[in-house]
Amino acid sequence: MQALVVDDSRAMRRMLGRYLGELGFVVAEADNGRQALDRLAEIPVPALLLVDWNMPEMNGLELVKAVRADKKFDGARIMMVTTESGADRVGDALACGANEYLMKPFTQDALRDKVELLGFAPSVASRSAPAVTPAVPAGDKFKVLLVDDSAVVRRLVGAALQEEPDIELETAENGSLALDKVASWSPDIVILDIEMPVMDGLTALSHLRQKWRQLPVVMFSTLTERGASVTLSALAAGASAYITKPSGHESIGAALGELRRSLVDQIHALCRRPGRLARPQAAAAPPAPVITTRPAPQNRIDAILIASSTGGPVALAEVVPRLPADLPVPVLIVQHMPELFTAMLAKSLDGKSPLAVREGHDGATVARGEVWLAPGGLHMEVRRQGGEVRLVTHDGPREQSVRPAADVLFRSAVEVYGGNLLAVVLTGMGRDALAGCEVVAGAGGQILAQDEATSVVWGMPGFVARANLANAVLPLDRIADEITARVARAPALSGRVLPR
Repeated sequence: MQALVVDDSRAMRRMLGRYLGELGFVVAEADNGRQALDRLAEIPVPALLLVDWNMPEMNGLELVKAVRADKKFDGARIMMVTTESGADRVGDALACGANEYLMKPFTQDALRDKVELLGFAPSVASRSAPAVTPAVPAGDKFKVLLVDDSAVVRRLVGAALQEEPDIELETAENGSLALDKVASWSPDIVILDIEMPVMDGLTALSHLRQKWRQLPVVMFSTLTERGASVTLSALAAGASAYITKPSGHESIGAALGELRRSLVDQIHALCRRPGRLARPQAAAAPPAPVITTRPAPQNRIDAILIASSTGGPVALAEVVPRLPADLPVPVLIVQHMPELFTAMLAKSLDGKSPLAVREGHDGATVARGEVWLAPGGLHMEVRRQGGEVRLVTHDGPREQSVRPAADVLFRSAVEVYGGNLLAVVLTGMGRDALAGCEVVAGAGGQILAQDEATSVVWGMPGFVARANLANAVLPLDRIADEITARVARAPALSGRVLPR
């Protein structure tokens, strides 16, 4: 019987593969949902899929949805094998088509029992008592250095990451000790608090960037106005990304779950980008797909849409201030950030740009030459109301696990502007904007994607480029000029729906 194990931890794939092999399965592996879809096209239809939840490129829930959408796999049994323990997460997985759910860590007996519940009769009924805690060779682990002066935070992060077999955690109490630890231990990534005694995070970041320019550094920020402001300063000074410390959760379990997802996603995304690959992989990566571009339509441009996530604040600070003051169309932006952060980002961009940059709010009139940034925690759409175009913000369901989502904005923009759009997808983790770009392209709109070399994470633009939806794939420093040129090349402004 064929089985497919999908998990971004090589140690977990090896361990699950070994156990399934003992139960009579022929096992194939994939380290994320996108790669799993490619493997499914190559191997016999599997009888069983074991799927992790949190993975780069495409997570487990998205993979389950994709598999269940293909009738060829109707007979396949899917088991989620994950640390996600919330009842709502279990319900989401089962509702999307998973047949069973197994929590990490687990025993070999527990896995065997679940396999039997799915209707399989294993050829080997080996029983073993010890909990599954795979021994990962030190050279295969991602070395994570957490720098925070709070012992509580250090313990919380340790608890969040203790079940991740491919992560090794060390800590430091301030920036000065962190610099010593980086020199002696050579971590793959640094998680850096901002407010600390002896040496604060911004000072430590400056030293890190002077000596270890390629080392990923993630700022560990509080969800406050002060935290947002300093985090944006850190990103401008060279930090790779940021995560916010958990707050407002009903239980420690919920806080740990959110923290684990945020940390693991960033660690895997930033440590595995080209040029920063810190650990050898189980097998050679498949050949990169051929990236082609679509010929640019000749229709006019009535609005510009921009989507970004990890690395986005710095990318936006490169693009938005270089747009001309007489830009004859509005700019609508979705940047994945929490509330407070988007307000501070809009304020920062406004101070650097010839165009007015504001955080979006419900009912705002969209006019040419204005830039609107979706508010953190809310989707932003555009709607035509009489002779005007207005913003609509709401707390509808997350899409691609995010809110605001670019897909939501892009779909609404096509309803208002048809194909008279220029969509721009900048650096970011995940695949938000892919479905939206499919709608934009289908309507005849134009699409630009940031290239891999200048992206912090080539997730969002990479998905768009690999789907051959982009009219051009460009380095970051060429995108603002390309936007301006395409708007200028478009036919005359007559017929635009925008108010003056």
